[in-house]
Amino acid sequence: MPFVARGNGQPRPGHPGIYSGDHDAASTSVAVGTVDKGDATYMYEIGWQYTHGGYDDFNQPGGPVLSGISLLRLRRHGFVSCKLPVALTSVRY
Repeated sequence: MPFVARGNGQPRPGHPGIYSGDHDAASTSVAVGTVDKGDATYMYEIGWQYTHGGYDDFNQPGGPVLSGISLLRLRRHGFVSCKLPVALTSVRY
C-alpha cells in the first residue's frame, strides 16, 4: 500500500492511460517537505487522471482530464515508520 493511495476511479473505455473518477485516480505524488503546525503535520499531494506522461490527443477524450492539489493532514504521533531487517523484506505473504 502506498503512503498516499490513489483516488477512486476506473480506466476510461477506449482511452488507455486515462482514468475517470477522482482527480487523483491514476497517479499521485507527494511534494518534498512538511509543515508542522499545532498538533498536525501537513503535506501537499498532486494527482492526475493520467497514468504516465500524459496523453497525445488533448481533445478531452471522453470528457475533461483532471488534475489537482490536495492538502494532507497527519495527526502528530499518528504515523510510524519502521525499518525492517533485510531478512524480513524478502518474505512474501
